[in-house]
Amino acid sequence: MPSGNGFITYSPDTRYGSNTVNGTLNSSWGQKFLLVEGNWEVTEIGIYVASTAGYTGILHLGIFTNDIVNNCPGILVDGSDTGELSHDTTTVTKINHSYSVKPLLTGEVGGTYFWLCHYYGNSYLYFDRIATGGTTLYRTSGNTYPTWPTDTQWHTHYDSVYDTGIYAFYQPTSVGSKIVTGSMIQIG
Repeated sequence: MPSGNGFITYSPDTRYGSNTVNGTLNSSWGQKFLLVEGNWEVTEIGIYVASTAGYTGILHLGIFTNDIVNNCPGILVDGSDTGELSHDTTTVTKINHSYSVKPLLTGEVGGTYFWLCHYYGNSYLYFDRIATGGTTLYRTSGNTYPTWPTDTQWHTHYDSVYDTGIYAFYQPTSVGSKIVTGSMIQIG
């Protein structure tokens, strides 16, 4: 498969970006992506990263709702936190998590925004990016890994123009579901 980021219908096998930036201790990064209309399940989430030589980097990946008022991540989607992932290769390669219980998302008419986020437990990882990709990425600090920032903590952030190599592989659900402020209810 080709490279890709955001909500995509395949697991990419090549890196998305052209350079890397350091994900420092206790830093949380998020990028907003539009999920198309429909009921979807996320089967895999991943990011392209490289590690500092001789060290193992650690991070979590997750999906957040969109805080429309503050234009930042809102609430962690149920079941989307990957738990701790580790990486110790200096070449930019994919680190991914396949969900055994798949997070369910709904894209409303016209699509719905969600945030794909990565959270670093040390300073040994560098994530893939396109430095002038034009997509705003948010970073918060002052958190304590591995506890994700709350909606209110995300309000304090720094803006940049990186387009990152993070993705969520999604497919149609067999049973309808709807996200309501981070929780699911059955609709079909």
